[in-house]
Amino acid sequence: MAINPYWNFNFFEFFGLFIQRLSLFVVGRLPLDQLTTDEIQVGALALISIAAALIGGLLYLRRMTMLANALSHTILLGIICAFLVVVSFAPVKELSLATLDLKILLIAAFITALLTALCTEWLTKVMRLYSDASIGLVFSVFFALGITLVTLQTRNTHLGIEAIMGNVDGLHLHD
Repeated sequence: MAINPYWNFNFFEFFGLFIQRLSLFVVGRLPLDQLTTDEIQVGALALISIAAALIGGLLYLRRMTMLANALSHTILLGIICAFLVVVSFAPVKELSLATLDLKILLIAAFITALLTALCTEWLTKVMRLYSDASIGLVFSVFFALGITLVTLQTRNTHLGIEAIMGNVDGLHLHD
């Protein structure tokens, strides 16, 4: 394991070396396997920030920020439903976190997000509600159902804050 190149640097020296190493990586003189975990984490955060800023600006201009908020919360219902289905069909001996495939959870989240958008659009077009009222109604119902299922069905499950907020400190090169 290589020694951290930032060892024993002060605050300003750290940023000088960081910019130097970043420029070497961009021009191809520093291979990917020579990057430190800190550099990978900063890179991932920078890319996420750029993507969120672009999508957030577009949603703000189209006046759809409330729908984005609703989608990000209502997918909890899909994730907990997928979790309960996987747990109910898995034998007790083989039940572990390894049985929870990320693809299944992502598909369930996507289906719930699609259902959220369809229900919102249906309430707006057919029931003639204002769009913000329909978003608020679907958001409240789906998120409340998700919270209720999580509370009732997973009492003995330890779910750390990392599952909700993420943990960039755990990000490494192989990720």
